[in-house]
Amino acid sequence: MIGRGDIGDAATVMTLLQGTGRSQGLRSLVSGWDMLQADVPDRERMETAWSILVGSGIAEVGSGWSLSLTGEGDRVRSAVRGRGGMRTVVAELADRLAQRDLAMAPLQLPAEAFDRAVQAYRGSDRLAVTGPNASRRLRDGVVLLLASARSRWRRE
Repeated sequence: MIGRGDIGDAATVMTLLQGTGRSQGLRSLVSGWDMLQADVPDRERMETAWSILVGSGIAEVGSGWSLSLTGEGDRVRSAVRGRGGMRTVVAELADRLAQRDLAMAPLQLPAEAFDRAVQAYRGSDRLAVTGPNASRRLRDGVVLLLASARSRWRRE
């Protein structure tokens, strides 16, 4: 039996995939998961999510541990509109997946590949504010970002 949490994890990964044949690497999926769920998944959660998507014919594994949508997966993904933001997309995809007859593929995500992807994600693309007055510059940057976001929200 595939649990609701596992379906939610599969929906998180599916949200990050774009169109048939456009594969996303493992590092990109780890990064995207962190963006959507505010945590880095463990290998078992990522493996289960991939297993559900592949076993259900929604995605396929490519070289170098990348993942892409199949034609069926693209149809399911395209039917969901992102009007409420990415987290709304995850919730809608989870609902759609829960209505399907899901299966799990016998897939094993190698620990070495996953650990390399997590290390690459954690070791790069991090904003570092250093030097004199670093905390003031960081605070000023956050204030500007919040002001910009508030202005945009008011226009929508």
